[in-house]
Amino acid sequence: MPPRWCLVVDVDTQATLRVNRLAEFDADPAAFMIAYENGKIELTADDLPVLLWDLDGLDLGNLEEGLMRGPLLLKAARAVYTGGLSAKNPLPGAEGGRRAPLITVYRAKLPVQKFTPEMAAYMAVLVRFSLSSQSCWTGREGSFCYETFYKNIVDLFQDPEKAWAKAALQWYQLWIYNRHNSPTFAPISNLHPAPPKEGSARALLLEHLSEQPSGQDEEE
Repeated sequence: MPPRWCLVVDVDTQATLRVNRLAEFDADPAAFMIAYENGKIELTADDLPVLLWDLDGLDLGNLEEGLMRGPLLLKAARAVYTGGLSAKNPLPGAEGGRRAPLITVYRAKLPVQKFTPEMAAYMAVLVRFSLSSQSCWTGREGSFCYETFYKNIVDLFQDPEKAWAKAALQWYQLWIYNRHNSPTFAPISNLHPAPPKEGSARALLLEHLSEQPSGQDEEE
């Protein structure tokens, strides 16, 4: 039985975000999972899982608050990039990571240590798959496509001047590399994500983010 972090943030008919799937799951977890496994509850890559958010800071009227700061995402990122034991370390940086992290494989390609949107999207895919019932990688779980999910996450960062995006990457930069600088990044020109499914959590989130000022606008 997966934990409640893997469930989706759903959207009601008034296009306001509500965590109604969480309430439904908490009321009867077994019934919820049976309905999902029998196809009565369909999840796609546009049904963004709540694992993307820090639920303690989730503000339904301010969707970028806590976005991409889910605790499982951070633990996974630290385990992958600075070693397994560092994920349990209450302090930023690689201390406690006795085993060699996977990041050592990429050091020749990444001479400057910085956390990127692609790395964030990879962590989201990794955690989402880990919480699934699949025993091996297939790229799909029913109607949920991991490649589409990856593109959807990267697409959230397509405006490098958005304050939430800068803050999220800076947060990872601190916890993983113990650096206080804000990593810079550029939009990916060949990403080509599909339009969001009407009424989905992704559609609402993109609409909300499009209304938020960029970091430059806020400074002015």
